Amino acid sequence: MPYLVSVTGSRFPLRRGQSYILGRGLDCDVVVEDGACSRRHARLSMARATDAGFLEDLGSRNGLFLNGELVRTRTAVREGSRIQIGASIFLVCLKDEREEVDLQETGTIAFDWDGFRRDADGGELSGIGIVGLLRHLFNGRRNVRLHVALDKEHAIIEIRNGEILYADYCGLEGFNALVRLGRNNNGIFWMIDSEEACARNIRDPSVRLLNELQRCLDPSHTR
Repeated sequence: MPYLVSVTGSRFPLRRGQSYILGRGLDCDVVVEDGACSRRHARLSMARATDAGFLEDLGSRNGLFLNGELVRTRTAVREGSRIQIGASIFLVCLKDEREEVDLQETGTIAFDWDGFRRDADGGELSGIGIVGLLRHLFNGRRNVRLHVALDKEHAIIEIRNGEILYADYCGLEGFNALVRLGRNNNGIFWMIDSEEACARNIRDPSVRLLNELQRCLDPSHTR
């Protein structure tokens, strides 16, 4: 069943043919505890025959954003879309589950994300872990800015041609930021294609970095 997931891991099932009101009011289907949220802020409507949805603003004071863009008219949502009301972010999951493939030698699980749109990849960090996610991007030689939203915190990781160049999270930078993020292992992530030059606070090759990160997060792990 499709669902919304918040940065704290709360899930809100979405049934076909039904509409859901997001807002601060206690009578809303999805209560958003955010000062920037109106009492009835937005409506998410699910199609009857397919796992498709449509989002619309209900005349909110502070606006409604879908994948970083202001929603002005009724707009379609897709797998991995992110809905933002104030500082509150929800990820749209239209598929029941992502297809898993065989365990890799690294001990991490890889996922078949070929069907995902490259400009809106997203998911739950707990489903793959930060090491698994970074290995996926490294193996795919991706050029992305990776965002991870957690309760009251936000991480940014810059990756170019698969190499991890920059990480910033919770006042930490580089490897320490990745370790802190990995220990939380919660929240939701999305990535945006980017080939722009970026600042760099990680100098180690990604192969070495990922192996060391794996050891820090799982001392029992050995190559």
